Amino acid sequence: MNLQVLLVDDDKMILFIHKILINNSIIQSQPLTFTSGREVFTYLKNDYNKKTSYLIMLDLNMPEMNGWEFLENMTNGKALDNVFVVIVTSSINSEDKRRAFSFPRVIDYIEKPLSGNWCDKLFEKLKREIPLD
Repeated sequence: MNLQVLLVDDDKMILFIHKILINNSIIQSQPLTFTSGREVFTYLKNDYNKKTSYLIMLDLNMPEMNGWEFLENMTNGKALDNVFVVIVTSSINSEDKRRAFSFPRVIDYIEKPLSGNWCDKLFEKLKREIPLD
């Protein structure tokens, strides 16, 4: 099974930094970037492949469709057992963290700014969650 990383943040500088971190990690070299929950939701709706595992690095506060709306839409749609979400946010609100983990596809909650070795730690966690070849 393949792994496709989808980075979702309305801040293009954050997307740039996250893409560099992923490119320099053992996770994957070519993540796709999106600036809203609506964009990534449309991508999954049109390009979903059940033979691919998707890791979505999702910001919560975005215009058009925020992270919460994306999670609600994803939960209300068809079951996507191969879609995993990591919340990447500047929110330090414990209620946001609790709410995030109420969604079954959320596997982690990371507060910005990210450290240099977070990708490798996340990959170790992913190996326990996602059937990777």
